[in-house]
Amino acid sequence: MASFSSKIINYIVLPLRGTKRKMSNIKKISNSFNYEQKPCPPPKKLEKKFEVEKLIFNADLAYYKILPRGLPPKGTIIYFHGGAYVNNIVKAHWFLIEKIAEKSQFEIIVPLYPLAPHSNCDESILKTTPLINSYINHFSEKKIIFIGDSAGAGLALSLCMMLRDKKNKLPNKVILLSPWLDISMTNPDLIKLSKKDNMLGIDGLKWAGDKWAGPNEKTDPKVSPLYGSLINLPPISIFTGTADILNADARKLYNLAKLNNIDIEFNEYPNLYHVWMATPIPEAYKAIDQIINFIFKK
Repeated sequence: MASFSSKIINYIVLPLRGTKRKMSNIKKISNSFNYEQKPCPPPKKLEKKFEVEKLIFNADLAYYKILPRGLPPKGTIIYFHGGAYVNNIVKAHWFLIEKIAEKSQFEIIVPLYPLAPHSNCDESILKTTPLINSYINHFSEKKIIFIGDSAGAGLALSLCMMLRDKKNKLPNKVILLSPWLDISMTNPDLIKLSKKDNMLGIDGLKWAGDKWAGPNEKTDPKVSPLYGSLINLPPISIFTGTADILNADARKLYNLAKLNNIDIEFNEYPNLYHVWMATPIPEAYKAIDQIINFIFKK
């Protein structure tokens, strides 16, 4: 049963924000889109608890590095933030990153990857992959974990597939939080789920996905990893809520994985909204504990 605080967010806060109304109308989202949106910096309390640096890789990719104070990190997490590939990192992402950093004592790398509509997946992947490889190749004795939420989860899985196809080293594990796995938005179950989702809209996601895809087909695994092969990927853990429009494709990925005997965990939360684990509710703390358990699981 969903907690009282989750119901407050789902049925009062989210509708009042009006995100669903905007995301359900392509004209509204394109007209109101903030092309000058800047990334939200880490909160001061994160900087008090951890060593936080903003760095530049290869002169053109900004990223944050969060390190435990006074202790060697137990490994490295590369965290890909969500935002439908068009929105920068926001305060809620930092809440989640802070909690994961506290409980894992891992170094956390947060790439500020190029976003649509200024950029597209090709440029973003081109600029982000060398940073990822620098960690996977040069720190191979440490555990490397990919974590992504929403669009960031889709990007994390797509990057894994591309690294595998190029016979590069892979992360040890991949954690997908409310993942956006198919930008074509063609799953017939989406319409039914849309009635339960108070945050996301099909048309708005189609608009954002189109900008991210650029010249690529919407079913290309680099933009829609649901269409890629899961063979020879690291162990995967999925977190999804049944009040999230993207739940349908998360279930589909899980079922495909089980058919192919892929090492995968599926954590489904009844009546929980998109990326609930980035909000201060009981179900978020439970999910974060499950994330940490998966990271350290042998």
